[in-house]
Amino acid sequence: MTDQTDRLIEEVQSSNKAIEHENIKKQNHKLKRLLAEMCMHADEDTPSEHRTRHFTDTMTTSYDYLHEIGHLKEPNKKQEEQC
Repeated sequence: MTDQTDRLIEEVQSSNKAIEHENIKKQNHKLKRLLAEMCMHADEDTPSEHRTRHFTDTMTTSYDYLHEIGHLKEPNKKQEEQC
């Protein structure tokens, strides 16, 4: 009886881990999409002459990161240009 109980507990834990992993994947995808959208809109809505160096550096870093993780095909390109 103990072996069967232990096996069932392991199955439930494994199933819970799979569900948690899938939820993390969904959250990660949503975060990537939202970051890309935010960068794209900020890029469109803020004229370059009104951007601080920090703003520009952060936008570049964000675009580069999205490219690095495979969400954008090329660094420093708007998402809509790559879809």
